Amino acid sequence: MNDINIQIETVTKYALAELRKKFPGKEFDLIVRDFAPAIHIRMRKTQLAEMLKYSGEGFVFEGFGLDTPSAQGTMHYLNGARMNYEKTISFLRELTGIPVLEELKQLAGYDNLIPWIRNSSINDSFFEILRSKYPRLFSYFDFETTVKELTIVLMAAIERKYRSDAINYHIREKTTIEDKLEGVVDWQINHNREWFEKIRNYMPELSTHGFQCVTVTEIVPRGIVYPVGEIGGKTIKLGTFNELNVEFILSQRDALNEDNLRTDPDHLTEMRDLFLHMLIARRYVFPEAIDKILDYQNRATKQNLDNLRNIEDFRKYVYHSFFIHSRVFLEKLYRTYQLL
Repeated sequence: MNDINIQIETVTKYALAELRKKFPGKEFDLIVRDFAPAIHIRMRKTQLAEMLKYSGEGFVFEGFGLDTPSAQGTMHYLNGARMNYEKTISFLRELTGIPVLEELKQLAGYDNLIPWIRNSSINDSFFEILRSKYPRLFSYFDFETTVKELTIVLMAAIERKYRSDAINYHIREKTTIEDKLEGVVDWQINHNREWFEKIRNYMPELSTHGFQCVTVTEIVPRGIVYPVGEIGGKTIKLGTFNELNVEFILSQRDALNEDNLRTDPDHLTEMRDLFLHMLIARRYVFPEAIDKILDYQNRATKQNLDNLRNIEDFRKYVYHSFFIHSRVFLEKLYRTYQLL
């Protein structure tokens, strides 16, 4: 059995079906993204109003920038601090349209993005250049706080930039979208740990966590160049369930209250089940997906499906059905929020 191939086949099929409606007659390719994906969900919570915007494409959509509110908040929480939610969202939204990495490459050079952080003269001049060219970016916090926020964002962005280039080189001989995705999975399994050990040696100032190991790919129309931070296709994300679930729980502290980290096991299971629907509908590919779906089906139907677990056709059917069900589920959830 190859559950990864089952997932890749399904998510690629439906992503391409949607893209062919939007870009008729186009051919498509896969790229590895060095941007972070921001998931936006329209909710009634007033504190989320700045981040959560409606999209005509459906309940969940993605925008790209150097960082996301959930990732930034998680980094603050893990360091024992809290972010200013509204200001940080506005700051990151502003950052989406600014080619910060390109500006840094112009100053320090591609090979010196990591040493830049320790070179005080380049470091200081870089932020002064940014402030003179993009003054609005520095209008949300004072200068010192802005530099601190940008430094956190940039270290993670530099790592993602180098990683995406390394993965793109790893899959350079692959031709089809499915083959390229399999190549990304191969890199995740066989080179991911070695990569992050190397990064920690090169840039010990960057505090990397499991959920930051997720790789973002995007199916895009071939030959179309998009502006910095703009999404033009359909994303497929690759990681492990535990990495993604930990990030989800940490990132929801603002929206769901800190008590969600100390909730009872049954409530946590309900949250994981809801999150599983969100992951599958958003085209996350992770090794544990089908077994997690089968565990969920056992609980939901109160039937024991274990005697069918090892049948590949059944696993393919379960994943395909859950994928469609999750998409419908999220759309209904969106419509419910619209009516309330």
